[in-house]
Amino acid sequence: MEYILLNLFMIIFILMLLGINYIKQKSLTTITQIHNMMWLIAFLLYLFNYIGFYPLDYAVYFYCLTYLFCFNVVAFSYSYPIKKYIVENKQAVCDLFKSEKYDQRCLMFSIFGWLLSYRILQKSLPILLGSGSLSTGMNLLRYQTYSDISIFNTFELMLLTYIIRPIFTVTILYFALKLASNNLNKKITLIAMLDALFLVAMTAGRALIISMVIYSLIAILLFNKINFISIIKRYKKYLWILLPSLVFFIFISIQRVNRDNSVITELFLYIFSGLPYFSIMLKSNIAVPYSLLGKGTFSTIIDPIFLFIKFFGFDLNLGSQFISNITNTTIEIGQNIQMNAVSSILTTFYVDFGFIGVAFGGVLMGLVTIYIERKLMRKMSPKYFVIYLYVFCAIIMSIQNYSFLGSATFFVFLFIIVMFR
Repeated sequence: MEYILLNLFMIIFILMLLGINYIKQKSLTTITQIHNMMWLIAFLLYLFNYIGFYPLDYAVYFYCLTYLFCFNVVAFSYSYPIKKYIVENKQAVCDLFKSEKYDQRCLMFSIFGWLLSYRILQKSLPILLGSGSLSTGMNLLRYQTYSDISIFNTFELMLLTYIIRPIFTVTILYFALKLASNNLNKKITLIAMLDALFLVAMTAGRALIISMVIYSLIAILLFNKINFISIIKRYKKYLWILLPSLVFFIFISIQRVNRDNSVITELFLYIFSGLPYFSIMLKSNIAVPYSLLGKGTFSTIIDPIFLFIKFFGFDLNLGSQFISNITNTTIEIGQNIQMNAVSSILTTFYVDFGFIGVAFGGVLMGLVTIYIERKLMRKMSPKYFVIYLYVFCAIIMSIQNYSFLGSATFFVFLFIIVMFR
């Protein structure tokens, strides 16, 4: 009974946050609002036990309440009418994405990424395609990519993590904005889909496939009023390629799944397993406060510096490596539900400074929200739109993971700046 009451309390609390923010901003599609909606969906799932997660530890509710309160107090303090500006100046904004030079840069950088992928594909494709079935191949490849018996050497993993994947992420962000601005062409569509498939072929990772869908949906919401009929009419010319591609990507994605669940259930599992995972980590003392002292939260800045120093023979522990190590363990978070690598944004903040880290993390994410909205309002350019979309999606996916973890995020920002300078 107490778990029902706790979930109800969190739902009512988040509904209050949504209502207060709507009164102020008159919008449901800001970073803050969609962020809050994601957490609302999570607690609705926990309340009705739709997935079958084990009950959350009491402490998790307290940390969630703290994080959401701190995030919203800061984010409420300043608000910028991004959506209103885009809708009122739609043609001028859409014209930003007509330039052919950005298409050419995406093509050149993707070709560079494909060339770097050659040696990795030589090792991954025999496992992916030669294991009897695609499903078996994907699960074997995933295990042999990031486990202690990885088929890739350190140099190949660094190429994949710090060069190839960030490039592919940026091209997929650009694809989403080209689509939303009604400027999508066959070249960018092909590049983005190949980039997503290349990552599947190298690591059996589904992240870029799911990211492509999320980026596209958020970009479309940003560029349009919430009128689904008009949205369908506006983008109907792209449906002939997008719908078959979506079906194909869903087919590829479910090959990694060994459970007899629907696509929607698996999507919910992928996104909303973070808090149940974090709960088990607390109960098992896997997540220990004050372990990183800020090296997790600020790993996007600290890790690249530490990586550079490590080249000179110094043995430094990276915050992102620590988080990856403690979340790499497959944990049973529900009846016949085992997950890893999902622990919500709270894990990183908690292992940095415990409760204080969670509160500070909420404030920090609120400040990031304000900063990125202000930057875009001051200068509407393709570069800031790509950065805005990336940060937007990173913050709303905080229910799943801390998306600003490690050097990979630094390189995403670097490639955005280089490609859209």
